[in-house]
Parts: sequence; structure tokens; C-alpha cells
Amino acid sequence: MTELSATDIAHRLKVTMPSIGFCSKSKRINAFLMTVRMADEMAAHNVDLVVEAIELLTLISRPFKKALVVVMESLNQLSRVHFSDSAWLIANTTATKEGYPTHRHYRHLARLA
Repeated sequence: MTELSATDIAHRLKVTMPSIGFCSKSKRINAFLMTVRMADEMAAHNVDLVVEAIELLTLISRPFKKALVVVMESLNQLSRVHFSDSAWLIANTTATKEGYPTHRHYRHLARLA
């Protein structure tokens, strides 16, 4: 169990988040993946805490919001292999909420449920 709250994790991630570059799609995708991976480690792989921290980070960090938007826009072209379980869940759930197309594999699983 981690001693950090979602707010603590979000503020730490804001400070340590990698650069998203200037209009660089690959840097933004990598920044999203690395940031969620860092959140996983800080939250001791507690998915609920990671999701909450990432939602807060989206509100307080404009660069992270930009990275998340690029991931949502590119979701159909990205390979599932590069995503952690938390990153995959966050990207697809947020894409669904925001009206972006989700990954075809994710849509297939949603139909089965």
C-alpha cells in the first residue's frame, strides 16, 4: 500500500513529466506512456489510484493534457504492446468519454461484455 494520495502523485508527476516537444506526436505519446508508468510505480500498481492521479494531472498540467489528446487521436494506430494496463484503460476510457474513436480491440471487448 502506498502512502501517497492521488493529489501528491499528480503534483510529483507534473514536476517530473518528460518533455512533449514542439508539435512532436512521438514525444507526446512517449510522455504519456512514461508518465502513466511513473504513476503506476508511485501508486504501487493500484489502478484506481493511478486513474485518479492521472485525472487530476490532466486538470493541472496542460502539457499532459496535450499528450493525452494526441494519444486519443492516434489510438487506432497505436499498438497495445506499448501500453501498460493502466495506460490502456486511461486512454480508451478517456477517448470514449471525449467522443474520440477507441481502439478496435477495445471496442471488440466492450461488445463482448
